[in-house]
Amino acid sequence: MTVHTVGRRALLRCKAPLSGGPDPEVVLTQIERGGAREVLLDATESPWADSDGLRWLLALQQTLETHGHSLSVAAHAEGRVWRNVVLLKAGLPLYPSVRAAWRH
Repeated sequence: MTVHTVGRRALLRCKAPLSGGPDPEVVLTQIERGGAREVLLDATESPWADSDGLRWLLALQQTLETHGHSLSVAAHAEGRVWRNVVLLKAGLPLYPSVRAAWRH
């Protein structure tokens, strides 16, 4: 995963299956260093998300929200990542593309 900060937003790109990720505290440090307040996880190139990836996503959400940051997810509508994030019922904003999320 890579982190790109643009203004008050950070883009966390995942090009592999979502099966865990970097320590949420490390992600927090990276986005705060860049001055971001919002984080967008781009999972549009992730073919699927397993239970480890979903647990990581929930841990990331909790860590970010505890420190006043928001998290949203971009994934292909009706894809495996999208479906699993919806099944989490974690209240994560979900968008069908990075462009749609960025405009919101």
